[in-house]
Amino acid sequence: WAQPEGHAAIAVGRELDVPVIVGALGSDILLGKGIGRYLAKRAVTQADRVLTVSDEMRRTAIGLGASADRVVMIPNGCDNSVFHPRDRAASRRKLGVHPYARLILFVGRLTPMKGVPELVAAFAHVRREFPNAELVCIGDGSIERFFSLPEQADYIRAVGHKTSDEIADWLGACDLLCLPSHSEGCPNVVVEALNSGRPVIGTQVGGIPAMVDERSGILVPPCDVPELARAIREGLDRKWDENAIAARTRRSWDDVASETYSVCSDVLNERRHVVPSNAGLVASDE
Repeated sequence: WAQPEGHAAIAVGRELDVPVIVGALGSDILLGKGIGRYLAKRAVTQADRVLTVSDEMRRTAIGLGASADRVVMIPNGCDNSVFHPRDRAASRRKLGVHPYARLILFVGRLTPMKGVPELVAAFAHVRREFPNAELVCIGDGSIERFFSLPEQADYIRAVGHKTSDEIADWLGACDLLCLPSHSEGCPNVVVEALNSGRPVIGTQVGGIPAMVDERSGILVPPCDVPELARAIREGLDRKWDENAIAARTRRSWDDVASETYSVCSDVLNERRHVVPSNAGLVASDE
């Protein structure tokens, strides 16, 4: 992360005379204030390279003072052996989901920054048109504090932390994924949902607009409950081409690794061609 780890790594790198590559992943540079923003700025301006997961984050790093030629965008990948189109009926039988339920899935931290309060409020409107709609939230934290009505517990449930395989089953069972975050980098769950052939209802933040278009989901402004409710209703109404959604992106973590390795090699090659600042002194002593 750009801060605080990146700032510390650069200090260590100077002591050891080795190059340092900093990864800016999201909130570390997008939401930094005060000392956090100061440390992020120092990290991205002093690192040999800055890796970002979206174009928006690349622009942010450059806006903090990083040289444009030293900021490289490498989007997240996905384990295609785990996240792929699955039979919805079979997934629902495995998870005990009613075959005729309209299932909306949320995956992420159960916090206001992830848009959970807006999602719960919007879902209350959706239920008026789709009385068989259910909302399942995967992630750490308690969702009860976001309930406005006790009876919502009958059709909104938090199932806690899940493994990648378990999330893949829930994606197979759902009708759509909803991620109404206030801020994002390149959320893994959006990539995983698309690879699973599931449409995404998301917000126009971070790297989400670069991943989701009109063929694979619906985007709305953050913190807008009426628009979010409208998008969820439209998403449930629309006939989606799940195979076409899954075919749009097949980027793997091997791709990410290869691109990251290439950046590391470039940085090392640059360092080998730099004449040490004490070269003249060494020659004189000899």
